[in-house]
Amino acid sequence: MLSEAGVPTDSASTASTPSPTGFATLRGSFTLEGDPPAPVVLTVDKDANVCAPGDKPVEDKDFVFDATSQGIANVVIFVENCPEEWVHESAKPGNEAEVIFDQEKCVFLTRMVVMQTSQKLRVLNSDPVGHNLKVASFNQTIPSGGFAIYQPLKEMRAPEEMACSIHPWMKAWMLTRDNGYFAVSKEDGSFELPNLPAGVKLDFRVWHERSKAVTGATIDGEEQKWSKGRMSHTLEPDQDFNLGVIKLNSSLFN
Repeated sequence: MLSEAGVPTDSASTASTPSPTGFATLRGSFTLEGDPPAPVVLTVDKDANVCAPGDKPVEDKDFVFDATSQGIANVVIFVENCPEEWVHESAKPGNEAEVIFDQEKCVFLTRMVVMQTSQKLRVLNSDPVGHNLKVASFNQTIPSGGFAIYQPLKEMRAPEEMACSIHPWMKAWMLTRDNGYFAVSKEDGSFELPNLPAGVKLDFRVWHERSKAVTGATIDGEEQKWSKGRMSHTLEPDQDFNLGVIKLNSSLFN
């Protein structure tokens, strides 16, 4: 509807704005195409009796691969730019469930932390030596057996590195989002995003710490090009849409 001046009224503007027609699920499985990268042996030059007991070599966990399923763990997929009014109640901003983040033998036990900005991260230290966690605006030392609380509050556009300033080989990654539309692939490469808005185009980003943006894949024999790790899908109401096996070429991780 136009006003007398020929300018669209609020009702006309609202009518032209797409709205979800229900909710749906997106799932799939990230697998490796080609040979996995050779593991990297870390240089442990402090507190070796705790961090490398028995002088055993410590390998980096920057690429976790299951040889049986060919699955790639710790691939992150999340929805970008989703209006809050589209978000299902189960994924709304405001989740206050605490997330546990621990370290043992100088290894962060969670490699990829994804949480909502409203959640708190309880940083534990199960080691007999002190650690320091540095990520974004947080930089705090955690004594042996102690803990610290970090609440990000601010959304991250992409994952940011988590590090220990005392033991610099210790690495992990964090992504914070306002809503709960994110997933991290399991050891077999599988992921699931439930209760996504249906009937509207959704933009997804795919990310892994080795490749950063995952810029392409092969699905059902067809090569996919994902600019800066972005892909788009429009789901049908009540649809359980399975992308199936999403093959990521080994060149992404070398």
